[in-house]
Amino acid sequence: MTLVATLMATVTFAAVFTLPGGFDTSPDNLGVAILVKKASLKVFILADSIAMCCSMAAMFSLMWAMISEGHYLRELAITSSRVLQFALLATMVAFMSAIFAVITPKALWVAILSVESFSRYYAEAGKKGGNDINFNY
Repeated sequence: MTLVATLMATVTFAAVFTLPGGFDTSPDNLGVAILVKKASLKVFILADSIAMCCSMAAMFSLMWAMISEGHYLRELAITSSRVLQFALLATMVAFMSAIFAVITPKALWVAILSVESFSRYYAEAGKKGGNDINFNY
């Protein structure tokens, strides 16, 4: 689980510096995101930031669990797993908003269909109880 948390932190950190749509190269707005006024880019930045913070928290919690004993180990593992699940959800939201930001100007129906399919998939996975965790120590 520590490896997954570390990879999530790495991916979400890199995603901020490679924003969807790229950066403006004109002298007046050098370095400013091209899609800065779009709501979908704002959602991307917010979701990506949440995902990075949650994955970092899970990583630190798991590192703390390595030196803990007794019932703290179980609690830290459960907390880390839940925070990491939230980070994965936020990463999915960031991915969907990036697709929406980039594809919408040329193919709105593709953007809506992709966001809808991801949303339905995650909703169905949640109904099946995929987030129930059972640690037996």
